[in-house]
Amino acid sequence: MVEIQSDLVRSVLTGQINVEDLPEPPSKVIKIFLCCNATDMKHERNVLVQRVYPNIREHCREKHGLDLQIVDLQWGVKDVYQDDHSHQKDVLNEIRRCQRLSPGPCFMALLGQRYGYRPLPASIPGNEYELIRSMVQKHRTRDTRDSELLDEWYIKDSNAVPPTYVLQPISRLIPEYKTNPEAQQEWEETHFKLRRFLQKGSHLCFMDGTMNASTKHKYHMSGVEEEIQQGIMGCSDAENRCLVFIRTIEDLKNYVTDPKTPEFMEVSFNEKEEKLEIDGESEQFLNDLKHKHIPSKVPRNHMIKSTVLWRYDNVINADFHKPYLDELCLKMSELMTRLVDNAARTHVVQESLPIYNEALEHWYVAKRKSENFYGRDEILGGVHTYLRGAADKPMVIHGEAGSGKTSVVAKVMTEVRNWLPHNSIVITRFLGINSDAADLRLVIHGICQQIALALGNDLADIPDEYKALHRYFLEQLQTIPVDRHLAIFFDAPENLTPDYHAHYMQWLPEHLSDHVKIIVSTRPGAHNILQRLKTEVIKNSSYFIEVPALSVTASADLLSYWLSLRGRRISVEQEIVVREAFSLCSLPLYARLVLEEASTWKSYTRSIRNITAKDVPTYIEKLFDFLERKHGINLVSKALTYLTASRTGLSETELEDLLSLDDDVMNEVFQSWHPPSRRLPSLPYVRLQNDLDGFLAQKDVDGVTVKFWNHISFEEVAKKRYLSDEAKTKIVYSDLADYFAGIWFNKEKPFQSATKNELDPQKQADRLVASQPLTYKGMDGTTRYNKRKYDQVPRTLYLSGRLQELNKMAFFNYSWIYNNSKALSLQHILSTFALNPSLEASLLTDALQGAQPIIAKNETSMAAEITGRLLSYYAAHPHLRQLIQQCDTDGLPHCAVIPTFPYHQTPGAPLQYTLECNTRMQFFSLMGEDSRYLLAKKQSSQFIKVFDLATGELKQEIFASTGDMHVTPDNSLLVLIDHIAERTIKIHKSDTGEFVGQLVPMNHIQLLPKEKYKIDSISISDYFLCLVITTETSYLFIASVHECRFVQIFALESKSTLCKISPDSRYVFCNCKNVLLSYDLYTLEHIQNIQLEHNPTDMIFTKSGNKAFVVSSKENKIVVLHLKDGCVETSYKIMLQEAMKSDRIIDLRLSHDESNVLIRGLNNLLVYNMKHKRVINRIARPDDVPKQFRLPRSNSAIDLGFAQADFSTDDQYIVGCIFTNVYMWRVTDGELMTSMQSPVGVITTLFVTADRKQVVTHQEDSDIIQVWSLSEAMKYGHVDVLDRLTRPITKILFTGDNAYAFVRCDQSDEVGVVDMCTGQLLDLLTHESLLETLTITSDGHYAFTTVKPRKPNVANKIWHAGERKIIHEFGNAPGYATAMHNESTIICIWQKEINFKAPFYMSRFKCHEEKVQEIPCNVILNFLLRPPFVTGDDKYVIVLTADKYQEHKAWYVNPTVCAFSIEDNFSVASYSPEDLQGSVNIKRILDVRPYGDNPYAVFVFFSNVPDDLNNNERHVSAHYHKTGFMVLDICSGAILKVCDDFLPADMSIEKLLFSNNMKWCVDPDSNIYDITNGVFVKQLDTRGFPPMRFASNGKHVVYYQGQEIFIIRTEDYEEIARVDVHNPISCLEVCDDERTVVVGCTDGSIVSYVLIDHKYDNAAEVISSIPSRQEDQPEDDGRSWDKVESSSDPPNSRPPTALSLSIKDKDRLKQIKPVPRIHPQSDTLLYLSPKSRTCSIM
Repeated sequence: MVEIQSDLVRSVLTGQINVEDLPEPPSKVIKIFLCCNATDMKHERNVLVQRVYPNIREHCREKHGLDLQIVDLQWGVKDVYQDDHSHQKDVLNEIRRCQRLSPGPCFMALLGQRYGYRPLPASIPGNEYELIRSMVQKHRTRDTRDSELLDEWYIKDSNAVPPTYVLQPISRLIPEYKTNPEAQQEWEETHFKLRRFLQKGSHLCFMDGTMNASTKHKYHMSGVEEEIQQGIMGCSDAENRCLVFIRTIEDLKNYVTDPKTPEFMEVSFNEKEEKLEIDGESEQFLNDLKHKHIPSKVPRNHMIKSTVLWRYDNVINADFHKPYLDELCLKMSELMTRLVDNAARTHVVQESLPIYNEALEHWYVAKRKSENFYGRDEILGGVHTYLRGAADKPMVIHGEAGSGKTSVVAKVMTEVRNWLPHNSIVITRFLGINSDAADLRLVIHGICQQIALALGNDLADIPDEYKALHRYFLEQLQTIPVDRHLAIFFDAPENLTPDYHAHYMQWLPEHLSDHVKIIVSTRPGAHNILQRLKTEVIKNSSYFIEVPALSVTASADLLSYWLSLRGRRISVEQEIVVREAFSLCSLPLYARLVLEEASTWKSYTRSIRNITAKDVPTYIEKLFDFLERKHGINLVSKALTYLTASRTGLSETELEDLLSLDDDVMNEVFQSWHPPSRRLPSLPYVRLQNDLDGFLAQKDVDGVTVKFWNHISFEEVAKKRYLSDEAKTKIVYSDLADYFAGIWFNKEKPFQSATKNELDPQKQADRLVASQPLTYKGMDGTTRYNKRKYDQVPRTLYLSGRLQELNKMAFFNYSWIYNNSKALSLQHILSTFALNPSLEASLLTDALQGAQPIIAKNETSMAAEITGRLLSYYAAHPHLRQLIQQCDTDGLPHCAVIPTFPYHQTPGAPLQYTLECNTRMQFFSLMGEDSRYLLAKKQSSQFIKVFDLATGELKQEIFASTGDMHVTPDNSLLVLIDHIAERTIKIHKSDTGEFVGQLVPMNHIQLLPKEKYKIDSISISDYFLCLVITTETSYLFIASVHECRFVQIFALESKSTLCKISPDSRYVFCNCKNVLLSYDLYTLEHIQNIQLEHNPTDMIFTKSGNKAFVVSSKENKIVVLHLKDGCVETSYKIMLQEAMKSDRIIDLRLSHDESNVLIRGLNNLLVYNMKHKRVINRIARPDDVPKQFRLPRSNSAIDLGFAQADFSTDDQYIVGCIFTNVYMWRVTDGELMTSMQSPVGVITTLFVTADRKQVVTHQEDSDIIQVWSLSEAMKYGHVDVLDRLTRPITKILFTGDNAYAFVRCDQSDEVGVVDMCTGQLLDLLTHESLLETLTITSDGHYAFTTVKPRKPNVANKIWHAGERKIIHEFGNAPGYATAMHNESTIICIWQKEINFKAPFYMSRFKCHEEKVQEIPCNVILNFLLRPPFVTGDDKYVIVLTADKYQEHKAWYVNPTVCAFSIEDNFSVASYSPEDLQGSVNIKRILDVRPYGDNPYAVFVFFSNVPDDLNNNERHVSAHYHKTGFMVLDICSGAILKVCDDFLPADMSIEKLLFSNNMKWCVDPDSNIYDITNGVFVKQLDTRGFPPMRFASNGKHVVYYQGQEIFIIRTEDYEEIARVDVHNPISCLEVCDDERTVVVGCTDGSIVSYVLIDHKYDNAAEVISSIPSRQEDQPEDDGRSWDKVESSSDPPNSRPPTALSLSIKDKDRLKQIKPVPRIHPQSDTLLYLSPKSRTCSIM
């Protein structure tokens, strides 16, 4: 049980939180703004870029999982100031961004002796400007005589609120500024004058008292000081987040006249003295910064000070100043590292519940999407009414892309806490915002967790497997307390992956409680989701709310509102332009694009161009055009290309790295000059980012803060614009793959200059990009995974076409898959694999998809899951083989067992679903236009199950009536015929089960006393129900199904067997013996009699009803009738006697195009072509299918023939079933395309769905329905899937070489023979009654079984396993048997009658080929206390017997060990307690066991409690006496070892588990005892689960719990393996090799593993000995229990019991030549090959 400790966590999980109270998302980037002058710190900034920043960046990533971004807007560019004067605004915005985002240092200043450039303010508040201007004009002097220049350059913008005066772009007044040096000089002079006017005016205002000092200083300060004011003085935590470097050139004043000096210090010309001197004002301002302002905020230990001397012409020289630069790098690295580490410790993110982080992420989206929400009151009102009302279905909000659906959902989410009671639970999922939110299973799992935590329920109850999870979710919704309201929002289900059929929306509940509400938002056309919601899920239009486009006025109002939030407005003339645009498109997203443009409009702008974009995509295209013109086509196009191609977004540093690696971008940026490092400068990136930010959303992905498009429309346009060229797109993805793979870290990349077209090998540069290791090691020693690499590399490698690298690195690399699942999730892997359509990748994807719930619960089992599911493909698929080999070795440290043969869950198998009905179904029907729904019903049940074949889920249960089920062709009505007396026909609506009416045929005919009637045939159309009822004669009943009344009854002259309504529902045909009659259903008149040769048994029509085909079971002919108005115009016969020789026609099927007729017989399928008037194909029954078969627990044999056959939907194939298999043949040539094998059973029902490429089958008397995928069957071909037996496994016996296992089931008469190399079920041996015991010889050639007999002398049976037949039967009571180790001999002890007091006889049965020699023992035993066993080397048979039995005490008297010498004709030596008392304190023998392989000794457990104690005394004595053991030499009676105080006396020996070498034992509490020394060793911690078996001679103990096995190493208590066997375990055994663990399950399946402990074993050596790991495996013939070999011999008259195997298998089991048939006395069925001369006698 997980408790919510924090109020914040609880409020987030329950939705009871105000979005304004959400915690700030933890920042993942250290973002530092670098402040300096452009000219005086060039060398310092260069060495920092090259030597410091990369190392600090790696430190941040490695130790703290943080990115580092240095924003230096001066580096790498020559002219930072723009024509529109926006640079300083960009600088200040970037400083604020750094302060907001960086959790650590955010500002770094590099100061020399230059105060810096003083830019003009780009805009001045209106009242401030007017005050300055008035002062300048009022105080006219020589300095202000040109003050009119102010009004020429500063123009009032009334669109600003309040109005401002805007400095005009330079080129507007000086057009040639960008190209003409004289124009540039003119601007310098103008700039000087304008700054002088502003400074003079502000000074006068200050002196006049109308302006304060700080406002005045704004017009005097440099850009650097303004940056420091914002970055340091404006930082609340400057002492921890700011660092300053101050450099002093000591002799700089000596070089005032040097031309280089102005780069390092301001100088001015003193006109009075006519000389250059240091600018005093600049020097004073700079000194105030250095010595007054900065020290007041920045501590001394965050400041670095250096002094240098002027060095020749360069002033600062990289060579001459190397010590200084080295020291700078060292000190700056130390300081930055210290600040980063301190910040990381201070801002460490506390570990919290993953579900809290998930919920919080969606709350952040809601907050962002609901910001600036405006209008939509009617929609909000509708949602409010729904949430507060008693609606019982989900609500759907829908609208086209850009209509604002998501914003509506976000707004509702932020308001709903005010609409619902305070204890309500509000949950939202914005689907697709990350990979977890795109996976339906993870989404539902997260919601279930959130609800459970809110209600205080246990998270452990939530299943991982999807179907179980979905059931839990629906049940959870039903159990919400009535005093708690629950509201769940799902936005954009179209963003879900198609896994689990998410787009069918069947995962939504159809009905809700009054206090539970679900709201879904979607857009039309996306995966047809909206249509499905309307027609299949909700089916009520009142639950749908459309979000329409806005009206023109509403759009204009929305724009005005958004502008007001930015402090903007537009003029009347501009509003006209806007309204014209909104008449083209009035979606909110369109308005958002207009906002970005309109917010730049100034009131004085006279020529606003019309907005001509007709829709959102066109507008986005125009936006991209504008950005490319403004920032450069390569920079913009490549940035947007990489961003879009990344799929999940890129961090700013990732995008900077990628652009730095792109030489098209670099050549565009560095056209006129090149900085020392070839890396993208910050300035062009920041300027582009500022223009893009309004269209990007920030989110956390894989531990990194990334940016991506905030609306799908941008993504779609960007893909079309930048990623439509396949060749160029591959290059883009290849660049991404190289970057995230770390190819260019610490490596120089060649480049070509802008003027050259070829690479110059001499030109290469390190782009200073980040490293990309697989893992990072944090400060605390924890390992973090590079999630970005795991996420991006596989996908980009695939999309770049580099498949070989991809296969090697990721797709078929176990270590990558395992670590990737830990770094991200298995769903990330699956979403990546979905890109690769290759067969092997598809198989691996299916395997991981199926294993996902198991791996989620136990990630260490991944290797076993991959291997077990894919082992079938080991030999044929090299990449899968390579992966399995890696799993076998690299997976052992995670899980020390590997599967030896495939799991039953094999990917690529065509079995799509198994529909569990929990009862045996008898009637089935497909419904829906595409046969999507399957109705299944049991005759005696009133319930009808409706399964969705698209999802494999139970959609609903319809309550109707008992009886046989029929459905009208339009699927609207159910017709149910009473199955008991067949007197009532009830009609119900098919969607709800609502009763419509009933028909009672017996009320309309006169029955004689004791006369019975039956319904012989029924036919139903959309309007009529016609049926033939037979008593002494037959009647044709015609009823209206909608009116539920009989409209006519015709008495027929004789008995009828056929009734068929024509497709147009106008006519009905029935027969009187061999006469076919037609009736008009509208006029109720008899129309015509058609004479036939025999009674018809089937009749089918063409779609038009103009042609009918009639057959009779008595002749192999088809009568073709040409019909018109219910009359036969012409007819002819299709003669099939030759084609159907020795067969008979069962039924007909017409192809969908009506070109072919499929004729089904018992043993043949014929395809008759209507055009060519001939049989074009004859398909005979497969040769290996037996004529008859008796299933386990069946009373009789079943005749096996084609049970069903039909055309596929496209008419290209025939799908048919016989016995256990479904086959697909090509219509044109009859070639077998593939086959599908079902479990043990006989398929009796088969449907081919319309348009779904599915086949539905059902086996007789089964509660399981199989749904097969035809497309999968065709894609992968035949896939052998291991068979299951029919009942839980209770016993598994192995042959001496462990090659075969004989398996016994609970409460069944079957014995399965399993090939331990392949897992295939080779044989199925069935008996006439339930099996009691099973024993086999060590070579596996013979088996001994016992049953409760129905006839004399058949209780015990000896089978010849090689020939699958019983060769000896005897006894009337089941006996006990044991087999000898080295020969085919069985020793049996049995009673001649079933009587407790009857004596026991013993015989040795020597088996040779099909003969049995019985050698009886002349010693008769009174009792048998435990099954006998044979000692090593077949020396002795050991029996524990007793003298007598005291009934009043329920006590055997004097238990005695008897040792019968096998070599000496059963001579016996016996040892009673009395015989042994002289050597040991023994009162009673408790048990006897083999002593390892020692042929002459046994292990005897004894007690020193006397036999003559009563039960009470014995109970008391148990506290004072112990159980001991001895090793007894059975030849001499000598005691070789004794321990008389080993276990408590009350410990049951039967519950002890012994190692095979008898050195160790373990009790049910996992206490381990050393038998050799007779001492307790240790107790294993197994959480109370009892041990099942020892392995490795006591080195390991094997346990199981539910459907998991786990293995503990006894030496160090470590759990070395835990695997899920996929079904509840009922039996577990360890083979004689002490390492093969075989598991039997309750579903009848067998699973096998090999234990390989790296501490003891040579893994390569063990693996090489496993047959399934051999590359050159013989071709697998598949299972053979249900097959016989083709033969010219006559077929068996009785069904075979154990079928002959393939040649390979027969070689293994020693094929024996046919011998004259032997007749067993029992009625056991022997399934034999036709080559055998033996069959059964009933």
